[in-house]
Amino acid sequence: QLLTFGPIYPNLAAYAMVPSVATCFMCLFAKDATLPSRVLAVCMTAVGLAALAFTQPNAVFTTVVFLLPFCMYRTALAVDFLSFKGRKRIAAKIAVAIGFFVFAAVIWAVMLHLPFFQGVLSEWWPKYTGGFQAIADVITLRFVGGVWQPLLAFAVVLGAVYALLRREYLWLVFAYMLFCLMFVLDAATESDLKLWLTGFWYTDKYRIAAAAALFGAPLASMGLHALCSASRKLVHSVLRGKDSFAPAAVSVFVLAVFASINYYPSVMLSGQQVSLSAFGSFKSQYEMANSANETRPYTKAEQAFVERV
Repeated sequence: QLLTFGPIYPNLAAYAMVPSVATCFMCLFAKDATLPSRVLAVCMTAVGLAALAFTQPNAVFTTVVFLLPFCMYRTALAVDFLSFKGRKRIAAKIAVAIGFFVFAAVIWAVMLHLPFFQGVLSEWWPKYTGGFQAIADVITLRFVGGVWQPLLAFAVVLGAVYALLRREYLWLVFAYMLFCLMFVLDAATESDLKLWLTGFWYTDKYRIAAAAALFGAPLASMGLHALCSASRKLVHSVLRGKDSFAPAAVSVFVLAVFASINYYPSVMLSGQQVSLSAFGSFKSQYEMANSANETRPYTKAEQAFVERV
């Protein structure tokens, strides 16, 4: 919606770079990484963060929030190098992860009080709905005025379950949940906590929703992977291990069905355009907003500006 609300092109461009910058940082912790590759990862991360800061500074904070659970996870793994065993090791991992979270929270609090951030933090978007509706918008991936996406939401939930079973991906669930929590606070409350958590995004629900959608994508991908893997295993067991292209074909079929439903465009019914998917809705809104045939009178504020200049 950053293309239809605003449009906020700098934020969209910055968000497009966030996954690459985050990946550069995570390459620091690759198992087979050499010293030169780690130095290169540090340099690329620094360059990436600078690019985000010049494009849209809130993308830097988006990257930081996304990587916070990852850093907590990697910090907890460092306990494995110590001599703790059994419950002591588990307790030490939890303590270290919480300690890193507290450290990050202190840094965040300090930045909230820095003078050069006060202009950003003075912006305030009022809530637009209640708590239950905001939670429902998150669960259905509707977010801000979009179309409910039950199939994609199912893929995200399935991906979260997959991450729970594969502990190395569990931090992705927490990263996504952080942004969902921030969206609910932004959309449905007027508390100080809303400013503390979303102030660097101007308490703008559209920017927070876009970040949540960005980091829900890996979970949806893992959900589709789990669904295709389960489908292949089922077909393989039915065929009793016989060599066949059927297991691969069923994966293609699952992805084709998902894409057909999830990306289905808008259609005309009784002369009215009906959006059957979020992408169809976006297509309709974007075409309407950029149509040369549409008459768009100035708002009062725009008219006053035109008369003034």
